[in-house]
Amino acid sequence: VPVGFYPGGSKVIEGTYKNFMPRVIAQYKWATDNMLYASYSKGINPGVFNTGFLTPPATGVVQAGAIARANNLNVIVKPEKLTNYEIGAKGLLMDKKVRYEIAAYYMQWRDQINSQGFFYIDSVGQVQQLLGSSNTGRVNIKGVEAQLGFTLAEGLTLDLGGALTDAITTQAANAATTALTGITVNDLNVDTSGCTWTDPLGVGASTSCVV
Repeated sequence: VPVGFYPGGSKVIEGTYKNFMPRVIAQYKWATDNMLYASYSKGINPGVFNTGFLTPPATGVVQAGAIARANNLNVIVKPEKLTNYEIGAKGLLMDKKVRYEIAAYYMQWRDQINSQGFFYIDSVGQVQQLLGSSNTGRVNIKGVEAQLGFTLAEGLTLDLGGALTDAITTQAANAATTALTGITVNDLNVDTSGCTWTDPLGVGASTSCVV
């Protein structure tokens, strides 16, 4: 962006994102009311614009620009991208008295958009804050989920569900964290697991856990 002053309402910068987002599903009906499936899909979360260092206080123009350059804060932040692989089965058993759905998935989350925050001293000694975003995250997510439904009698059903998720952060970067702790969180491996068990009957049989 050229250095200078722009009238209110001026278009300072623009960005165009072109993304191919395919979705493919294959199904196999192995018996009446029962099927197996596999799917592949890609999705995006639109990118953002960092405008904080374009409109800093007049007393902090030089400092804000220097911080943005030093920490690779670009005006245009790329979209996040998610690739998802899933396999599963669903159907009815025992004269349609038992309903089931089970799925396993693996997701690759790339160019994750993370917020960044920096404090600095402007030219008159005042503390200012610069906020921005950057594509600094990389996460792999895998998990399984299942739902079971039982018809116990006419008008009486029991539904159960559960899920297990394992998310591994393989890359992250936050300059403010590094400045405060001295730790560079780049090329790391952080494993976060979680599980959920629910009973829609409303009798309080619901639990969750994080490891």
